[in-house]
Amino acid sequence: MNQLKLAIGTSFTADPLSDFTPFWSRILGTSVDFSLTSAAILYQTLLTPGSGLNDLSASRFLLVRWSDFGRDARRAASELASAVNATGIKFTIFICPEQQGDASPTVIEEFCKALDAQCQIVDVAEIFARYDIADPFDAHANNAASVPYSREAFAALSAELVRRAHAAQRPPLKLVAVDCDNTLWRGVVGEDGVTGISADPAAKQLQHRLSVLSDAGVTIALLSKNMDNDVVSVFEQRPDMPLTLDHILARGVNWCEKSENLVAIAQQFGVSDASILFLDDNPIEIAAMRTRMPGVVSVLAPPVAAFAEHLWLLDAAPATHEDRERRNKYRDDTARRNEAHSAPTLKAFIDSLELNVDIAEANVGDIARLAQLTQRTNQFNTTLHRFTEPELAAWAEAPDHKLFAVSARDRFGDYGIVGVIGLEYCSTHHRVSLFALSCRALGRGVEHQMVAHIGDIAKCASGSEVAFAMAHGPRNEPAWHFLAELIGRAPAEGDNTIDAATLAEVRFDTTTAPAPQVPNEPTIHAKIENPLVTWSYIANDLTTGHAILRAVVADRKTMRKVQTTFVAPARGIESDIARIWEDILSVSPIGAQDDFTALGGKSIDLVQVHSRLVKLLRRPVDLTLLFECSTPAQLARRLNDQETRADKSVSARANAMAHARDQRMRRFKEVRETMQ
Repeated sequence: MNQLKLAIGTSFTADPLSDFTPFWSRILGTSVDFSLTSAAILYQTLLTPGSGLNDLSASRFLLVRWSDFGRDARRAASELASAVNATGIKFTIFICPEQQGDASPTVIEEFCKALDAQCQIVDVAEIFARYDIADPFDAHANNAASVPYSREAFAALSAELVRRAHAAQRPPLKLVAVDCDNTLWRGVVGEDGVTGISADPAAKQLQHRLSVLSDAGVTIALLSKNMDNDVVSVFEQRPDMPLTLDHILARGVNWCEKSENLVAIAQQFGVSDASILFLDDNPIEIAAMRTRMPGVVSVLAPPVAAFAEHLWLLDAAPATHEDRERRNKYRDDTARRNEAHSAPTLKAFIDSLELNVDIAEANVGDIARLAQLTQRTNQFNTTLHRFTEPELAAWAEAPDHKLFAVSARDRFGDYGIVGVIGLEYCSTHHRVSLFALSCRALGRGVEHQMVAHIGDIAKCASGSEVAFAMAHGPRNEPAWHFLAELIGRAPAEGDNTIDAATLAEVRFDTTTAPAPQVPNEPTIHAKIENPLVTWSYIANDLTTGHAILRAVVADRKTMRKVQTTFVAPARGIESDIARIWEDILSVSPIGAQDDFTALGGKSIDLVQVHSRLVKLLRRPVDLTLLFECSTPAQLARRLNDQETRADKSVSARANAMAHARDQRMRRFKEVRETMQ
């Protein structure tokens, strides 16, 4: 991941978000870019093709407060939904809380119904609660510059935005291998027994996150130095465990090294090291796994509830129907393996499967799964082109393009959509610009039926040739070899021409095919792509808005680099101003005569300074003073003068009131004496 791009449209001033991009860039080991669209041109940017918010290479977000659109929240929601739908692009929409009361649930419900299904709605109040922000509002900054939230709140927002963008753009997690004793529960089942162990909040939270991943199609495996029947008994006899045996597809529960068990499980399910997460409470086991399988992301799991909630790798992407059915498909694959091992010949095995393949033009409901295939399929992918859902939908809408979904089923179960074909219709030939098949369906003749289908289409059209596009990568050897067999020579990078009639006659020859097996991705023991990624640090130390802000300030803090001779600020308000500037600008030390602009300060920073001063002094502060006074000394002097004038004004009013009181008393005395 060379760059993490976020296109963000807001209905309010969200410039403070940009302050956090250098920090997340360093933590994630990649460039993080926030492209902010101002509130004033939100609608124009949404409805302009090619604008920043329509950048298909970026993760796209909208931060919305209904009050920013006027008094009629229902009308604002309807207009925004129409504008978003007009783009035809997937957005994640953050509904941000209001200080004076949020929009009614009815407005939110109508907004969600009006949106296209591909958009996702996020309640920012839940984000603030997760990051322990009890009061996210900053009334002074909101009144001064429409900046509604505190710096801690913007810190939490930045974390959530980057977290979601990173989840959408990183390679998918396919397998989580997790320890049992003191990780999934507290205690040692071999010593304490099934009833002696406990599931505290931290364990239950981790189990819950794993169960959600399992439902989304991620393989969950147990790695434990234990007796297998003891571990099984826990899941059978403890109904308080959110994770169940139904969620777990593999167990390496024995006295072997955990890395040995993990290699076997990875080969069984056909996943590479880079797609695996290993969790264990024992730092020795973590160190051993990092040494023996450095490509696996190994993370120490402490007994803290916030850990599982803030471990970004456990975030499940929106699941397709195939994802939700993957557990059953893996169990079906096990039955197929057993059948393959018992079959006397490959032909007998293939015949026993009763395989049925369906190839049809893709519809709108297929796009999510087909895009996922382009992103996840590595071995049998001829072009290695990765499509997002909007990109693939746009590609399929071109008049000279056809997109096909390949489904399969056999007597053991339904595979679902396992393949994708993308055809371009040219005047003289057809071009196969997209050809991918899931490794779960390889070796059974599905790929042969796919090319025969392409041949039949080409024969019926004007062109007599088919050009297969090929991009040779480090892991798509099976696709390269298959294409070599079709054309009778080593494929070239780019287009490889084949006669359409020849393709139409392609059949799966079970007499010359290799022995039956379930294909696996090669196990790659490579180093982690981004060694600077510190998932434990994020999950353990960046769990509150305050903690993130503190880390960002410490990370950004630099020595002052101005030509002015340093003059220590005087005690009192002058020192207070200098400290506030140091926090906001992340520069230290700041002297009494240092210029705000020379230190890197911007207008939006002054809004934050103003808010801090109002809270510190507990009295109104004229915002224009901050623009007029460029140094702490100047600002302190003006604030002191303002306070002195205020004190004199208060004193004068008090004297006038006392004089008036005395006058009334004298008049009352004179009247009383006259009456006597």
